[in-house]
Amino acid sequence: MAGNGHLPSVVLGESRTELTSGMYVIWRLQRKVTTRRKAKGLEPIPDPNDIPDPAKQKDYVSVLSEYEQAHLQYQQEEFAKSQTWYKPHATATHKAFPISWALGNTLVSEALRSRCRAHI
Repeated sequence: MAGNGHLPSVVLGESRTELTSGMYVIWRLQRKVTTRRKAKGLEPIPDPNDIPDPAKQKDYVSVLSEYEQAHLQYQQEEFAKSQTWYKPHATATHKAFPISWALGNTLVSEALRSRCRAHI
């Protein structure tokens, strides 16, 4: 237990696996968007890290199934809730966080946490 009476996040590692798998899903679906758009002869999206939401951008041609789109949005929302550095969509002041960097960051973070748990 930490000095303030809370359990350190290193001990609570179960949710870390969920974060890693969630980021993998986001990365995998981003790759599907890129390859499917290319295969269908569609223009690449301007920012491959910011996959548009077809419900908000009517002119966007989605290449994901309804299930895949819903799954992507769910994973993006959940990941953004737990990781303040991750933004799935661009805002007026920020670009969308690079998906491959986010996956790498999550994997390295999980590896370091696993190593720390082994020494507890």
